[in-house]
Amino acid sequence: MALEKKKNREKTKTKPNETVTSETPQSQQPPATEKIIEKQEPSLKAIPEAPLSTKLDAAQEATINEQRYQQFLVQIPPWTKAPFAYITPKLPQQIQTWTQNWANVLVNYTKIMKKHIINFQDLAETHPFKNQLHGRQLSIEQLKVIAGYLEQNAMLKWIQPPVLARIYWKTDEELAQELYDHMISTGKAVEFWSLLDLRKEKNQDWAILPVEELREVCKILVKKGLARWIDADETVLEFIIQ
Repeated sequence: MALEKKKNREKTKTKPNETVTSETPQSQQPPATEKIIEKQEPSLKAIPEAPLSTKLDAAQEATINEQRYQQFLVQIPPWTKAPFAYITPKLPQQIQTWTQNWANVLVNYTKIMKKHIINFQDLAETHPFKNQLHGRQLSIEQLKVIAGYLEQNAMLKWIQPPVLARIYWKTDEELAQELYDHMISTGKAVEFWSLLDLRKEKNQDWAILPVEELREVCKILVKKGLARWIDADETVLEFIIQ
């Protein structure tokens, strides 16, 4: 038994001429400049996976939203302070004016708050759609009428009716042009971009779109010959520099 243990120990010992490290000798390692060039080459493998959106710190995000909301409050029309503003008129002409006025307030709210997707249940609890000072509030049915007006004017698309809807305070064509101009002006058009990576770009209205909505914006660029998909699933984009 002792002899077998000794043989086993001898087998595990490193011989003098054996190399125990797997590291590449320094003389065989590629120069630092080659490594940098290697990393800069556009490759699908080099595109990192990203979350659906880039989240700010909760406190920072709350501060920004509060600043935007205060900016919106300053721009609220004076007529929203009147109790009759929350009563749907009877005459057709008055109904149209009432609906259009509230629709303008809603679009201005989403524009200032940088919201592409609006939750109408949350909206019903937000001033001025709910005026606690006067104890008045637009009902869900009234908000549906306002949403219907926006839908007829191609400024709203239902996602989960009657709760979630996309509000077009900028058209997809405008967002597509802004996206392309940003890529060209910043020199980023030479890279491949996944939809998820596009959403990481800061201070861009198109970057805060949901992925599916952003895909529709990118399709406009593809149709215009300003970009092309490099994968069958239409998730990675190559911009065409003209």
